Amino acid sequence: SLFARGRGSSSSSAVARHAMASASPDGASPLPAARFNPAAIGRRIRGIVFDMDGTLTVPCIDFAEMRRRVGVHPTEGDILKIIQGWDEARQKEAHRVIAEIEEQALRDMKVMAGAVELCAELDERDMPRAIVTRNVMSSVDFFHDTHFPLPPFHPSLSREWQPYKPDPASLHYIAHQWNVKSAELVMIGDSCRDDIGAGSNAGATTILIDEDKRWSGVGDERLPVRPDFIVHDLFEARAV
Repeated sequence: SLFARGRGSSSSSAVARHAMASASPDGASPLPAARFNPAAIGRRIRGIVFDMDGTLTVPCIDFAEMRRRVGVHPTEGDILKIIQGWDEARQKEAHRVIAEIEEQALRDMKVMAGAVELCAELDERDMPRAIVTRNVMSSVDFFHDTHFPLPPFHPSLSREWQPYKPDPASLHYIAHQWNVKSAELVMIGDSCRDDIGAGSNAGATTILIDEDKRWSGVGDERLPVRPDFIVHDLFEARAV
């Protein structure tokens, strides 16, 4: 298991025999070969970086509605970067709308199934864990204070920390804080562009959460960035 070793050890070669044994409650079959990159097996892993919304928490933000209300068409690119180029008054109104949507998301927040179990196992293994999210820090604090029973993620880098994913700067910063190499990190998240992009750009191992089963495997030509592993939930991710 990539997650089964602490700071001083390498990931297990046992994964190479079956890719990974499923950690779903019913002990299902191993991860199909199409959903992992053989080159990722055996890498030294010394820390795990998580996305928040859609990874540690159930996705509850309607990003299409956010774009509609802010006035950014889906084809225009990164909404936060676009807003940065607007005049001050327009930026203020856009951030007001985003804050309103995010406040509703806080009221609807739920921890993703398997998140606490996975993080508890990481803590038992002395494997450090961090958050990199495009949510604001108040949302991260709310998650830690009201929904997450374990010690907080550290570092927790929110939208106030720039540049945003998929820029790899956040992962490089975390690696420096932990005194490890960026290539010794795992980035896990549900966004190919942001999470897998940031991880890949940093040279980290990447795990894509694909709850909707959109992708046929890591070689799916539709993927904007190819992850090293594709899992359908955090129960599967526990055994990677």
